[in-house]
Amino acid sequence: MTRPVSMLIAAALLAACAAPGPPPRVMPPIAGVSAACAPRTVPVQSSGKAGEAEQSVERVVVSADPESAASLVARAWERSRNNDRDTTVALFDRALTRRDGSMTVDRIQWSYGWAMFNLRDHRCALAHFEEARQAAPDQVRWLPQTLAVSYWQLGERDVAVRWYDEAAKNEPGCWIDAKAAARCSRHWLQQERRALGELLTEWKRWRIEGAERKYAG
Repeated sequence: MTRPVSMLIAAALLAACAAPGPPPRVMPPIAGVSAACAPRTVPVQSSGKAGEAEQSVERVVVSADPESAASLVARAWERSRNNDRDTTVALFDRALTRRDGSMTVDRIQWSYGWAMFNLRDHRCALAHFEEARQAAPDQVRWLPQTLAVSYWQLGERDVAVRWYDEAAKNEPGCWIDAKAAARCSRHWLQQERRALGELLTEWKRWRIEGAERKYAG
């Protein structure tokens, strides 16, 4: 049986989830939402008056209220998959103004960060991941691997590897080797999995070099 599109969207929004684990011991500073993440002035029509592209997205969202935070996030995610940054930002920012209980602020910000990641705006993605962490500091099981791949894409390799090391320590069943990582990232998008694979290779090399330095010392 073919999976409903709404289920595929839900799976995409859960892309970086892993089993619960303790938060990282060291939290490097992450900048708050900067001017680079500021919303553009883009009108986003409400349902019923939306353009053709928006309507095609709304039809796959199962919700009693198409203007709920959850529905807006699903639409925003879909627009990000179509490389429509302006509408993505406008929809996520509208979702953040909702207080309807359909999605918590930390989940909106987490989804916002992954949308920016896949739009290749990695510094903006990090800012929204930090907003998610601040909104729910006890719900950070997703944090190490998420920050690891984000810093990797920014070219900050040392920071990325250290965050990946935190992920492997916190959840070895997911991030300790390629087979486990492939299983736990099976819902990730292609560029996310590619970054993860590169990072895992570098992390292994980093660990070997560290062991060699320790032995030599």
